[in-house]
Order: sequence, then structure tokens, then C-alpha cells
Amino acid sequence: MGPGSAGASLEQLLVDAPPPSVVQQQESEEEAIPEAAAGKRWDCKFTHEVMWYKDDTGAQCINEYELGEELGRGSFGRVRACKRRGDAQGRQFAMKIMSKPRLRKMAEYVNVGTGMRKVTAEDKVRREIDIMRHLYHRNVVLLFEVLESADTYDDDSHICMVLELMERGPTMVCGADGTFVAERGEAGVWPEAAAQLMFADLVRGMQYLHGRGICHRDIKPDNLMIYENGTLRITDFGCAVYFPPGPARDAALLRDTAGAYTFLAPECINLKADPYCGYGADIWSAGVTLYTWIFGEVPFYSDSPEPLYEAIRNDPVELGEALSADLLDLLARLLDKDPRSRITLQQCLSHAWLKDVPEPPVPAAAAAAAPAMENGGGGGGGGAGAEA
Repeated sequence: MGPGSAGASLEQLLVDAPPPSVVQQQESEEEAIPEAAAGKRWDCKFTHEVMWYKDDTGAQCINEYELGEELGRGSFGRVRACKRRGDAQGRQFAMKIMSKPRLRKMAEYVNVGTGMRKVTAEDKVRREIDIMRHLYHRNVVLLFEVLESADTYDDDSHICMVLELMERGPTMVCGADGTFVAERGEAGVWPEAAAQLMFADLVRGMQYLHGRGICHRDIKPDNLMIYENGTLRITDFGCAVYFPPGPARDAALLRDTAGAYTFLAPECINLKADPYCGYGADIWSAGVTLYTWIFGEVPFYSDSPEPLYEAIRNDPVELGEALSADLLDLLARLLDKDPRSRITLQQCLSHAWLKDVPEPPVPAAAAAAAPAMENGGGGGGGGAGAEA
């Protein structure tokens, strides 16, 4: 079948792997998330009354959430661990805290094909929320709740997103020189058998998104997180686009570009600015991601955009000969510069390199055990995503 046993955990495939069970395809029925919870539609909880305070122990709280350590900080805001006060299970979440005045000051002009349009960071956050609020899949990070305070005279208003806590972090982190490092991988890269399991999860997650008319547009290693049980989850939908049902969804035509330059597909940067299919561009980005997991660097890199774009459009992809023949073939088909002949997601799953990776269990009963969020939260089952 390929380089290793598809049922093995990533922990068993690494030489130096301190964290346990990093990628485990054989999940128990109690852990698996169904595609749709008992036929109901997931919708995250929205709260428009936000109270900041310190409890009797001095812990900082927002509504029912007690804030913990800071997990990260970016241009849009900061992320802190949190837990729901009174939750007997003590489940941890990640809260993305963003200042609305700051988001409004961050703006850029985007070429949308028919002209330039001003897009603020707040626009991107609201688009991300609109897309994530209904997503419910084992390979997509789950959005539980959105807290938004009203605009105030002193500009002290915030948007907070309560998400699944991805304790294992991203599959790779990008260094200043454009190279990527897998902190748990041997020599900073992922073994082929481990990449095989992660890529199967990525493809299934992308199938779910594309089937619902969503182009992610920013697939890359640092937007792919590893949950505590080892499942890969797709996150960061700030660049994503939704197509409503109908011919527009089937074609998924785009004119503008988004996401990391080194992961852009050749058709995204064609000189004629012709429309291109967003689904195919996502598949190219998945191919660059797989390449990066294996080699620790992107196939094309330059400090300047123009030489980078030229290389993406025209230079061959160097794959070497040290990998299995099946992986080399899949990479070549993923990184096909012609989107018309590029491999599809379904063809990926039936490809020799992935065809023996087992499907995760999808028990119908899993939704029944999912506790709902109080005062809303939705029909899909509130806590299931945090457990699966």
C-alpha cells in the first residue's frame, strides 16, 4: 500500500515523537463526527451582550468563559485558551479576541476583476464567521460561539470567536526564510507514512468544503491543525469564498487572488487575468502542502513576487527519486500546471498512495451524545466537535 500501515498513529511513525497519538485514523465510534448531526443543521451560538470581569479568584472572564494562557498573537488580535465556567468536563477552547476599531483601520484594495475594492480586516472576519458558522465535519475546526460587543463611544468593542482548541498546533510552521518545520517530525519534515494519513484527512475536509460551495483559498501547512486525538482539521477561512447552489457553485469561477503567494496555482497568476476555478486552485495548494510536508520547503520560492510567479507558471517541479513511486506520481498530478488535467479530490482518494487509508467511522448515533450549547448553538450538537 505504500510507506506504512494506514491504521497506525503518527506517534508510531516518528522517531522522536513526544506527544502521543498525533494522527490516528482509527477513531472510536464515540469520537467520530458525523457529516450531519441526525440530519440537523449546525449553527454556532451568537451572543451580543459581552461582559468582561474578574471572578473571585482574580481570573479574567468574558461572559461564561474563564480566560487562560495566551496561545498566539497576530495582526488581527490574540488567541487565548479558555474554559466554560461550571463545565464539569473542564473542556478547553480557543478564543480569538479582536478589536473592532483596529480591524476597521486595517484595509487593503483588492482587484476583483471588475476593478479595485476596499476590504477591511473586519470584512474578512465577518466573512470567515459567515462561512464557519454552519461547518460541521471532523476535518474542519468547529466554531462554537461568536461574542460581539456593541460599538461604544470609547472604541472598546470586540469580536470574539470561540473555537476548538488545537493543542497539537499546526502541521508545520513557516520560518522567516520561507522554509517550513514540523516540530514533531524527524529532521523537521514529516515521514511519508505520516504525511499519507494527514493528506487523506485534508482531502476529505476539502471534499466537504467544495461540496458545500466553499473555496478555502489559503490551504497551507500552518492553516492545518492537529487535534488532540490526531485528526487533521482545516482552519482560517479569512480568504474563503462561498458559492450558492446552482451553476455558480459548479463552476466556482474567481478572478482575484488570495492566500500565500508561494501556494498560488499557475492559473491564479496568469497574465491575461482570465477567470479560474477555485476548486482546482485549492487542489494545487494541497499539492504544495504535501510537497512541503515531505521536503520542508515549497517547490517554488523567491523574495520577489515576479520571479516567484514566473517560476510557478513555467518551471518544472523537482521531485527527486528518494520517495515511493506512488507518492511521486500523486505529487506530479497534484502539481500539474494545467488545471484541466490536474487530479481531482475523488481521484486522490482512489490513488494508489491513498486508496488503502481507511475511511473514518461515521456512526449515526454520535450526534445523540453531543451536548448542545445553552441559549442557542445549534442543531448539530454543541460539543461534539470538541470531542471528536
